[in-house]
Amino acid sequence: MAEGPDPFVAVDPDGDPIDGYQLGAAVAPERTASRGTVTRDGIAHEFRFETPTTLPLEFRSANGTSGFTVSASVSDSFGAIGEISEQVHLSNRAPVVVEAAPTATVPHSYGAADRRYRATVNGAVFEDPDGDPLLPTATGLAWCSSVSLQEGRAVTACERAWDYTLGGVPPLSELLKAGTITVGASDGWAFATSATAVTFLDRPGSISAPITSVEHCECLPSDPPSCSKYAVSQTGVPIPVELRDDDGDPYFVG
Repeated sequence: MAEGPDPFVAVDPDGDPIDGYQLGAAVAPERTASRGTVTRDGIAHEFRFETPTTLPLEFRSANGTSGFTVSASVSDSFGAIGEISEQVHLSNRAPVVVEAAPTATVPHSYGAADRRYRATVNGAVFEDPDGDPLLPTATGLAWCSSVSLQEGRAVTACERAWDYTLGGVPPLSELLKAGTITVGASDGWAFATSATAVTFLDRPGSISAPITSVEHCECLPSDPPSCSKYAVSQTGVPIPVELRDDDGDPYFVG
């Protein structure tokens, strides 16, 4: 949106009274999604031009030219008419990085239900001085390409599928490599970028035994048979253990 007060002043060189002042806001025919309006409050006039935010290049070109024209007409008491029109030039201030994120250390997780590795990286915070909506991008790591802006902060989602039920070696060695994600924000005309060096964490699995001591005793053979003596059996006894991985990674017991 662009709006402003009436840029013109109507005068008559002969000093004749003037009336019928009209302010206009015209849009070029090819700009079908845009519109121009004029409002009046007493003798004060204002103009406004609007275009959907999804069509930034219909609103203004990269050099600031637009398809918008502000015009005015006025007549004197003898019917003489004066007219003027000016094309609207729209300036733009580029997005800026208001808070950089040079490094990030983030955990990962594995979802057994949908069989995907995931991690989330919080990057830089962007702002547009004009209040324009910003479109984010992310490059640098193949599995980290989905990015959104949350209150201006670039949040990159890293995700990769791996089906543990098929066996094989998990691709953690590849996924956990340190790398750099470069995030950007565009207002449709200008661009700002910021890089974050990312380290992915892998928390080790743990094993515990709730029962720390197991005894398995049997009667010693005797003649005649009796049970007057016991000895530890050589038969193996399973000891219950608990396996845990805080990242949810599949684990292998060997």
